[in-house]
Amino acid sequence: MEVSSIIEEYNNAKDNDFRYMTLKQPVLIRSIQKDFDKLMANLYLPVLTHNVDSELQQLVSFEVLPRAVLSLFDSQVEEYNSNGLMWAYIERYVFYPIIDSLESGNETITNLLVQSLRNILNILISNDLNIKSVTRNDQILSDNYQSKYQDEEFMKLVSFMLKESQKETTVAGLQGYQETIQKLIEVSYDGRLRFLSPKALKMCIESLHDYEDYNTSSEMLLNKVIENTDIAAVAQTQQYFSLSNLKFMSKNWYKFAECCSGIIPKLIDEITKETEKSDISKMLEIISNLKDYLLQGTITNEGHPKLPSDLSILLLDRVLNILTNIIPSIESRDVINKHHNNNDLVTTESDTDIVVEDIDQQAYLDELDAGMSSNYDEDLSFTVDFEGDDTSSNLLEVTEEELQDIDIYNRDYDVIVKHSLNILYDVFLAERTGVIQFGPHLATAREKLNCIKSKVSDSNLDSKTFSLFTHFFERLEDFDRKVFETYEVLSIEELKTEISTPIPERKGAVVFTLIEYLGKDQVSLEELQSIIELIDHLIDVRVTDGDNDKYLSGNDENLIAEALLPHLRMNKSFVHTFKAGNISKKVDNGATLRTMIYTTLSRLDITKHLLVCKVIECLLHYGIKDKQDLIRDIAQSILKKLLDEHYEEILALETTWYSKYLVPIIAESTLPTNNFLTAYPPFTFHTVDS
Repeated sequence: MEVSSIIEEYNNAKDNDFRYMTLKQPVLIRSIQKDFDKLMANLYLPVLTHNVDSELQQLVSFEVLPRAVLSLFDSQVEEYNSNGLMWAYIERYVFYPIIDSLESGNETITNLLVQSLRNILNILISNDLNIKSVTRNDQILSDNYQSKYQDEEFMKLVSFMLKESQKETTVAGLQGYQETIQKLIEVSYDGRLRFLSPKALKMCIESLHDYEDYNTSSEMLLNKVIENTDIAAVAQTQQYFSLSNLKFMSKNWYKFAECCSGIIPKLIDEITKETEKSDISKMLEIISNLKDYLLQGTITNEGHPKLPSDLSILLLDRVLNILTNIIPSIESRDVINKHHNNNDLVTTESDTDIVVEDIDQQAYLDELDAGMSSNYDEDLSFTVDFEGDDTSSNLLEVTEEELQDIDIYNRDYDVIVKHSLNILYDVFLAERTGVIQFGPHLATAREKLNCIKSKVSDSNLDSKTFSLFTHFFERLEDFDRKVFETYEVLSIEELKTEISTPIPERKGAVVFTLIEYLGKDQVSLEELQSIIELIDHLIDVRVTDGDNDKYLSGNDENLIAEALLPHLRMNKSFVHTFKAGNISKKVDNGATLRTMIYTTLSRLDITKHLLVCKVIECLLHYGIKDKQDLIRDIAQSILKKLLDEHYEEILALETTWYSKYLVPIIAESTLPTNNFLTAYPPFTFHTVDS
């Protein structure tokens, strides 16, 4: 049915049944600007915003409007062929008419409009339709993309919806707003072709200052905004960061590449200052989130981290001191809780609630909580000092009121331990693998670590805290054993026997032998084929049984992948020349083996940043230039997989290497250059004005 006909028929209908049937009719949309705009203005929005039958409103919200929007993505629609401008039309004629109506409506209409917007977003996402899929030409998008609303206007909408979500009294209502905000940003921004501006990020951060605490919706919004803001914009906005919002945003650590060098040293300097405003747990969590930038070796720095090793050594010292000093305080807390629990004081595991059976005491706690909640970040302290040798005796004299103050100060102890140990483990791993050098500091650090281990063994820590420490020491010892332990090299037949019936205790010998064979200067074609087949068998078992501990761990896969790299190039010893008279012909007997190796490499989970970069280099130097079509195809698929999984961290840690080294190679290669460089563009300052 024509657009004008369906509008006329609806307006002339005498009852809701006939209106319902009219709305259900398929409508022919030839143009977004002419037909769909008329539908929105004269039919769909009036139904949603006027006091009409609720059944009609729900029909438009859940079925008619989402279906009409989906029909716009058809080659018969005039604007569909406008290439990079397609998404501009979708925003202007689909999203913004709904957005314009939001603030002018009452609560019922607002909820209905948000629901309708969410239904549209759901159908777009389920059909993989977003700004990236619709704008097929990066140059057209960047040069000609015009939107009725600037990014800051868009964020005003998000802020409005966030505030509305705070009014919701039902879980379903709150989740509805959360889902809509997240999906609206998800389809309109992609973090590669279109970014939110620094103003948008600043507005988002400032809009959340009104709330006393960060909840799920605000955390979700911060993460989604950071994901879709470029590195330069994050750096321009860093003066608005607080510990609370940085704790969430820093989970996307690669977005902080331009400001890590300022944030990390300041946090390391602050974590041991025992002032009332020091929020140790948040600082440690932020450092833990950003530690990849501090500790990860890079191609750019010849295997060393972006930041100087002195910072890592200072961080190690500070964290060791925190753990040394915190153990007695945790024991003191546990003694207090145990004693007062026995005297009818019941504390919960909640981070925010303390429940007691005494009604008067509960009233006091409610008053105390009300007084401190809005300033929780500022009031939180790091330690409570207990003097005297007989700690237990002194603690039993603490009143219940004093206990509540102590609990406020100590409730983050387990969080502090968790993040401290997480940081320590990665710092020691970086040292063990040669990424950073401790020099003479290593002996002191080991001495402090052994002291902590002894303190934990002799302590009366509760089981939860004790398990955090014991798990850390077990992981560290396990890593040391794998790094420094050597095994007798097995024969090929012994390997086959070991792999046919894998024993966890023998896995180290198996992996060690596989890597030794791959690293030999002289190895036959048959031996290499047998080794690759055995590795494939281990991967098959891993995929089938899903038991990484029994067969291949993540570290094992990285080690095997690195050992495969020298075999990605053509081995001249496997190339033989045959002559017949004056005619000679070269035969590459290693082609089948290389195909096996590339296939095996494609199945391994490569996670180490430095190794990812090395593999990409080998793929571009050898794989995509190989004479075998199949090898070139496999190499291209591995390259795409690695960039899909690691593009953001590569852009953050290897900006120059990627832009000045890799991009020219890709541009000169046989790869579909436009597709690759559009999907994985080099770093540019997409946003200029702050």
